[in-house]
Amino acid sequence: MHDIKNTLPIQLLHMRELLMVRFRAVFVQVNITDAQWRVIRVINDLGTVDFAELSELSSSRSPACRECSGASKAAESSSAR
Repeated sequence: MHDIKNTLPIQLLHMRELLMVRFRAVFVQVNITDAQWRVIRVINDLGTVDFAELSELSSSRSPACRECSGASKAAESSSAR
């Protein structure tokens, strides 16, 4: 059995957390969360974006977002026919 701490997914999560320390200090100052920052960043970069794309690009994949994303893709598929 191998040590879980040495697996790539765990190491990547650990590195992400180390990098985010600097950014979270700024987020606290302006009273936003990591997830809110990701949404703001996507909107700033792309301007107008639909909900499904915003959810996907900002990695905001809550259950509600998945439902909306699925409904949006279904609507796009049916309108393309």
